[in-house]
Amino acid sequence: MLGTIHPNIGEVAKEITKRDKARIAPTGVMTLYLLGLTTQVPLKAVFLTDGSQREVKIGNRTIKFKRTVPKSFAIKDELLHLIVQAFKEKGQQDVTEDFLETVKQAVKKLDEKVMQNQVVYAPVWIRKQINSL
Repeated sequence: MLGTIHPNIGEVAKEITKRDKARIAPTGVMTLYLLGLTTQVPLKAVFLTDGSQREVKIGNRTIKFKRTVPKSFAIKDELLHLIVQAFKEKGQQDVTEDFLETVKQAVKKLDEKVMQNQVVYAPVWIRKQINSL
């Protein structure tokens, strides 16, 4: 009646990385979706990884694992990493007041100690924005 129901893309990506003993972090439009900054479900989910680079197709959706340097995993807190990636996806010129308001809600959920210790790994322009929130 419902047709083929595919599993959640994030869960599939986590299972693949468990099997391969690699780390992943969402990037691009996926981070905006996970933070609630867009309602569009990305058809192509892109994750940074320290494992092998590849694409996995599930139905009409694709998971892309993009190889990156270990420095990309310096931020250990998942929520802070999502926030930093969302800023990178938007770009310094396209940060709007609406974007900052939505991100502010996520920043409030961060543990103060974790944020102070790990925000130093974010680019300077993003660090300034997060600290001002």
